[in-house]
Formats: sequence, C-alpha cells, structure tokens
Amino acid sequence: MSYPLESQTLAALRDTLLPSPLSGELRIPDAHSTAERVLA
Repeated sequence: MSYPLESQTLAALRDTLLPSPLSGELRIPDAHSTAERVLA
C-alpha cells in the first residue's frame, strides 16, 4: 500500500520542526502550534 499524502505530510512536518529545536528557534511548548500550522 502506498501512502503518498501521509508521507508528504510527515516530511513537511519533519522539515519544519527538526531544524528549529537544533538551532534554538523553537521551544518545545511552541512545537504544537507550529505543527498545527503545517498540517492545516
């Protein structure tokens, strides 16, 4: 089974959230609202 939409969504979420904590731009409590914006 192929899940292209789910894969694309997860990739967008990963690309948005992963660099931020590593650079100090995103605090963990802010991650939820950022994730909601990506998934909207």
